[in-house]
Amino acid sequence: MLSSAFIGETSQDPGFYAEYLVSSAAFTKMNVAEQIRLLRLSGDYLLKKSNLDVAEKRYNLLAQIGTADEKDYSEYKKAWILINKNQHKSALDKLSSLLKTSPNSKLKLSIAFDMGRFWGEAPLNAVKDSSAIEASLVSSEERKEFFRGLQKSLL
Repeated sequence: MLSSAFIGETSQDPGFYAEYLVSSAAFTKMNVAEQIRLLRLSGDYLLKKSNLDVAEKRYNLLAQIGTADEKDYSEYKKAWILINKNQHKSALDKLSSLLKTSPNSKLKLSIAFDMGRFWGEAPLNAVKDSSAIEASLVSSEERKEFFRGLQKSLL
């Protein structure tokens, strides 16, 4: 539990310290719950800092050791990595697939919102066909969030 106390009492971004711990030999000796917590913090920190390749590695490991919710979170964040690499179609495909394979995900409304946002921000030649996106938006809530995200991208 040293890592929790260490992270809680810092003035730096907690992700900075999480990445330090994930990169250390002590990480493998931690319990799985602590590893999951640190991998989320580290991945999010690295994504924010545009260290995309290492962030993807953290999310891949999180998906391997975490629950179904953690796997969904990892896939969701990897879509953000694709957006940051200007791979809009791949990001939209990943989110669409995630909605189909995890219809009860806690993230489904965030996924739908970001699909709208990504689609609206994509270059015109990147995503011409919206039929696959529309097919993955099953509920009225999901469609509403998609259009909220689309609206945000246009403002």
